[in-house]
Amino acid sequence: MMEAFTAYIKTISALTVFSVAVGLLMPKGNFRQYTRWILGLLVLLAVLKPMLGLFHLKEMDSQFFALPEQEVSYDAELGENWTRKTMENQVLSELQRQEPNVDDVHIAWNEESGLPEEMEISGRNLPESLKEDAAKEYGMETEAITLVP
Repeated sequence: MMEAFTAYIKTISALTVFSVAVGLLMPKGNFRQYTRWILGLLVLLAVLKPMLGLFHLKEMDSQFFALPEQEVSYDAELGENWTRKTMENQVLSELQRQEPNVDDVHIAWNEESGLPEEMEISGRNLPESLKEDAAKEYGMETEAITLVP
């Protein structure tokens, strides 16, 4: 019984501290008022949750506070492809800052290490020095980088 009461007090305290912290971090305006109202409602619900048991409202309690069961799955290949595409876009933007004529970048990745193995940079009138700069920047051999007009 004492552990349940301690957990109850800890929950209310944590929600209150969280609500105050969020309220202080929010900028002034209407959005701040709505956020404080919602957080106050959450604290109130946490305080009233044990009362539901007193009035034999267990069914409502379990339905109201229950989270829907969902199966979460993660597709590793999809995540890896997304990461690689994001890295390609980052390399493209860095190269475009250096040389505005760069149009696109394609990177072949080493399956074991996950590092770039070959790079194809396409664009018009690209200087050969771009290969050396990219090789130095991304830790690749100059021969592994191809410039495509």
